Amino acid sequence: MQLDALRGLAAVAVVVYHYTVFAPMSGVQAAGFHDGKYGVHLFFMISGFVILMSASRQSSSTRFLWGRFARLYPAYWVALLLSVAAVLVSGLVPERPLSLGVVIANVTMLQTAWDVPNVNSSFWTLYIELLFYLCVALTLAIRRIQWLPWAMAAVVLFDTLAVFPQAWDRVPGWWKLPLYFPLLRHLYLFTFGVWVYQARTRWSAMLPVVAMLCLLNAYGRGVELYPLAIIASLGLVLYAASSGWLVWLENRWLIWLGTISYSLYLVHENVGYAIVRTATKHGWPLWSGQWLAALVSVLVAVVVTYSVEKPAHRILRRWGASHNHSDEVFTSMVEQRNAKRVVL
Repeated sequence: MQLDALRGLAAVAVVVYHYTVFAPMSGVQAAGFHDGKYGVHLFFMISGFVILMSASRQSSSTRFLWGRFARLYPAYWVALLLSVAAVLVSGLVPERPLSLGVVIANVTMLQTAWDVPNVNSSFWTLYIELLFYLCVALTLAIRRIQWLPWAMAAVVLFDTLAVFPQAWDRVPGWWKLPLYFPLLRHLYLFTFGVWVYQARTRWSAMLPVVAMLCLLNAYGRGVELYPLAIIASLGLVLYAASSGWLVWLENRWLIWLGTISYSLYLVHENVGYAIVRTATKHGWPLWSGQWLAALVSVLVAVVVTYSVEKPAHRILRRWGASHNHSDEVFTSMVEQRNAKRVVL
């Protein structure tokens, strides 16, 4: 429950960041909450924790990937439609150039791989998540999920050695790798989350070592001391929440925010920008447009969560479980038939 509340607070931080920094029209003076962008860092750390917890209970990479598809895509497609509609109807989000090709590419959630712009700039994090899921699925496919924390820590270690200034010449071309595999740039965040989960059951003494390694990796990649301090603080908050120490997070409203956090993250940007700019255009104070955008985004997120995200997830998971069960039955029948042939 505490992690759900944390996810909700992270989503709110990102919403406030976008509405105070990017939503105001050009020339409108506004005080921006720039630190809200670190909500994404917290998202990635929580994802590392939750995904390893989920994958540890899985025996099939296919089932794991289907579960992730069922969780992410239905709400994403609705958010994509809303984002396109907000751009077309308002005409006030010029930073989102649209074309049929761009929209079709965005349907796949793989647009970043093809260097196609995101219809909604918040979508960039989903491609990073997909790459992480593929890494997890690979370890499940080879029946070695227990290797995942160590493999991730090893990659972060090598990357740390490679990205420090004095190492650039020793590892030629390494700096180009994140251009083709952007997960590498954010891997330290997922790695920390994975190790927070790992430390609950074994190798807890390794967590401080991995945490320091992750901070060194971020520093080597150019993260300055102030952002580094925020990231480290968020890591401590994640550890405390995962240990059940932050009882104040068990507030039902915060947990509810966590429930709608994914849909809120998806729908708030273009819809909110259009509302803020329309309100400003008609002479409203900036703050009133921002509050209206936040209210509308929360209401839309509630509708998407309870009418699309949750029902679709439940239906698709049930279908996937039935399909996998059928495959297992079919495989068992084939094996039994082959066994009879051997006996004969």
